Amino acid sequence: IEAGRDNRTTCMINNIPSRVSREDLVKMLDGIVPGRYTCFVLPMLPFRRGHADFGFINFLEATDVAVLYRKLHGTPWREIGPNVESD
Repeated sequence: IEAGRDNRTTCMINNIPSRVSREDLVKMLDGIVPGRYTCFVLPMLPFRRGHADFGFINFLEATDVAVLYRKLHGTPWREIGPNVESD
């Protein structure tokens, strides 16, 4: 992406703890890439009474994917934001 050879704008976030709400994730995204995404999908699983452990984000530009990746990759959920707790 950073080299300009990949122009995909949609990415997937995995291993989202069940205690993390959609609102927490939106706050996190707004803190890292404010106004840079057009859609955020966090599938709900009725049988779990909560969300799946993954979500999809569509960004305005491919470089926004790289910004989020650099911030989240290898970072424990507890370090991402004050309202985001780990399972």
